[in-house]
Amino acid sequence: MKKSLLLLLFAAAAVASADTKIATVDMDLVVLSHPKNEENREQVAKIEEQAAETRNQARGELAALEEKLKEALEKAQKPTLSDAERAEARAEAQKLRAQGQQKLEAARRAEAESAGKIRREALERFAAVKKDVDEKIAALAAEKGLDLILDSAAMRSGLPLPLVVWSAKPLDLTDEVIAAVGGDRKTAEEALAKGNARMFPDVDDETPAAK
Repeated sequence: MKKSLLLLLFAAAAVASADTKIATVDMDLVVLSHPKNEENREQVAKIEEQAAETRNQARGELAALEEKLKEALEKAQKPTLSDAERAEARAEAQKLRAQGQQKLEAARRAEAESAGKIRREALERFAAVKKDVDEKIAALAAEKGLDLILDSAAMRSGLPLPLVVWSAKPLDLTDEVIAAVGGDRKTAEEALAKGNARMFPDVDDETPAAK
């Protein structure tokens, strides 16, 4: 909130100067229009698929251990067995229980590592898109001799106060920035209509233990 207020105060101070040249950009539309987004989603999806395969394998191994444990426990209860055989079955059950616990802990660690890897990949790819957008905006600002560019989508993306309440159409550079990054406005508008924001979507961080 404090940061947003400071930005608003700065913007207001800038507007007070008659020589200040200001423009606006809808950052949601620009970022969502970027041509790298589809590739980024596909690459992150591949990592998610690999993580799902590892998770499913771990679940299968745990299920097999649980079945063996169940058999060992049932065997240990059979009245026809000798004391030595029952003791052996109980020892086997204890061994299987320990193996299952180790396998479960390993699966949890692997799942946490996978979730972290997916987040890092998504954020790094988003950062690359944002960097490209920022560079194109900076180039346009220099070309047009602008002093300040405000984000007209700030409130939509979650900031408590809008950085732009209203601006005249000639001040908006959104289409020019989209063209500069090689983006597609229609794609971005469709994404916004589905409720997407500029940030990468959250990734699923469920662990095998949660299932």
